Amino acid sequence: MKAVCTLLFAFFALSSFASDSIPKPFKWGFKFNYEAVRSVPRYLYIEDKKKAAEFNFTFLNIGWGFQIYEKKQRNYHEISLSRIWYSNNREGYRSVRINALDSSRMYRNNENFQIGLRYSYYLQTSSRKKEKRHKFFLEFPFEIFYHKNTAGWYHDFDTLNNYKPSEAYESDVVGFSFGITPHYHYFITNQVYLDVAIPVAYTGMYCFTRTYSDDGTPLGFVMNKSSGYFNEFGNVIPFSLRLSLGVKLYTPQKKKPLMTTQ
Repeated sequence: MKAVCTLLFAFFALSSFASDSIPKPFKWGFKFNYEAVRSVPRYLYIEDKKKAAEFNFTFLNIGWGFQIYEKKQRNYHEISLSRIWYSNNREGYRSVRINALDSSRMYRNNENFQIGLRYSYYLQTSSRKKEKRHKFFLEFPFEIFYHKNTAGWYHDFDTLNNYKPSEAYESDVVGFSFGITPHYHYFITNQVYLDVAIPVAYTGMYCFTRTYSDDGTPLGFVMNKSSGYFNEFGNVIPFSLRLSLGVKLYTPQKKKPLMTTQ
């Protein structure tokens, strides 16, 4: 609901800012977008040859884009903040590594952060003679993003005063995504338009994990480094629904200096 209210607020702000009195030619623009659903990692780590990943769906995915139009104003380039997301969860569970006579509960903190940038080329596929309010585009995007996943395990109390193993890990993930996205633009005014898109993309991630474990010795923790590649295909939905509000703006024309007579 908050995302819908934010989208409506952006619409009224953009509508009041961009009026039909703005002169042509249009040179650049910006866009506010909301992606209805996206798959994001909940756990993502590698330990030696063991790989583990789990994904969740998020429904609050907001981004911003900046466009530069080509000379004929049909096609354009876009740079956008494609994703920004954060979560921090505390979960309680029983671990098989705890003594069966011990009723203490083990807790896990799980924190995730993700940010991404996307470059896109928009190719207009609708005819020049098409009605001005309705236009169709194909977007060819390439995205890179960074994901950070950290988790740690600990106990609330120790009823038997026995040694209990504890672990933690940190995963730094570099990801990429590319594909094709069909767009439909409906121009509310000459400058303000609604953009409906269905992104279809392939996503891959290369993960670097540092695992820390207590070996029970006075020296304490031992660190292990591992790395590997994750392919999201088959684990997450390859398409989504993106709604955007955009504004086409212009480059102010330089005024010619007034001629003076002697």
